[in-house]
Amino acid sequence: TLSRYPVADCDPTSTDSVGCVLSTSQLLHLGDEQRRDPDISRLIQQLESSPQDASVRMFTLKDHTLYRRNLSPHGHDLLLVIPKHLRSTVLRELHDAPTTGHLGVSRTYDRVRRRFYWPGLSRSVRRYVNACEICQRRKKPSRLPSRYLQPIDIPSEPFFRVGLDLLGPFPTSASGNKWVAVATDYATRYAVTRAMPTSCATDVADFLLRDLILVYGAPRQLLTDRGRTFLSKVVDDILRSCSTQHKLTTSYHPQTNGLTERLKPHL
Repeated sequence: TLSRYPVADCDPTSTDSVGCVLSTSQLLHLGDEQRRDPDISRLIQQLESSPQDASVRMFTLKDHTLYRRNLSPHGHDLLLVIPKHLRSTVLRELHDAPTTGHLGVSRTYDRVRRRFYWPGLSRSVRRYVNACEICQRRKKPSRLPSRYLQPIDIPSEPFFRVGLDLLGPFPTSASGNKWVAVATDYATRYAVTRAMPTSCATDVADFLLRDLILVYGAPRQLLTDRGRTFLSKVVDDILRSCSTQHKLTTSYHPQTNGLTERLKPHL
């Protein structure tokens, strides 16, 4: 085994690790500062008069200074109890100082709780970090902020806007069909369907013309995805001849044609 000089045991209440946070003067007079804080002073009085009381069992006095026992395996065994007027100093030194790097809420909280304690510590750290002007100015969010939903308006008349989509392929039926064309009216939610042998442009165009336009009239708008079938010349020619505006959904976002998409499971 390697030999080394013996290392002295670390005193958990040693001020060495907190000296970079609180000044020597503040540490020397911390016990007096604690007694000037009404809440801490009341706690000290209760600890001195009834040390076995459950409400103060986690606290102890050492060298005229109040500490709280640390239940976590991380950090000091005894945590300095910080008066209200010194809490901003602790937060500033453990968040704003050049050696601390303006860490986020969780990492700043971890730094503080390893050495210090006060009631509502987590809330204090969160408020302080979230209010840090430098963090707000220089730290960019890791993802883009959410945008407001933009629902499609409901048409005021039937067959003004129609959603068109294909469902399949299915196992071939006795009639030789493997696909289902679905057209949904956005005003009434009325659906028109047809079973088809293929999903080619000519079959879709025939469905569009015979089952929809010649029966209910040409819609003002036709909403489809960007599939090759719907972008074909034969479908485009029919829509142009009927003065129907062809609206396309966003790529990889079928929710744009949500009404038709929602009908698919029922079919």
